[in-house]
Amino acid sequence: YPFLSDFRRVLEIGNTSEAYDELFRYFKFHDPFHETEEEIMATLAYIDVKNLAHRIQGEVKIITGLDDDVCYPITQFAIYNRLTCDKAYRIMPEYAHEAMNVFV
Repeated sequence: YPFLSDFRRVLEIGNTSEAYDELFRYFKFHDPFHETEEEIMATLAYIDVKNLAHRIQGEVKIITGLDDDVCYPITQFAIYNRLTCDKAYRIMPEYAHEAMNVFV
């Protein structure tokens, strides 16, 4: 599951995922007016996987469950779209954030 990607998009989606809970807790309890949002987003950009994807040189195969509410599909697409290596994508519409042992 591609993770820690597209933090700004995660903020737009809202706090439905425990994976990003700390981000929402920070703004809720330490910066409820989002006065530091731009600074936080700039800092997180250094570890945002979508910003590092172009550095991957090996072949990548990604499988995404469209019902994944932990590692949101849209954030996984953000990574895939920035890959410049050989890549393949498979979609599993009925799966969420769970083991995808079918044909894998």
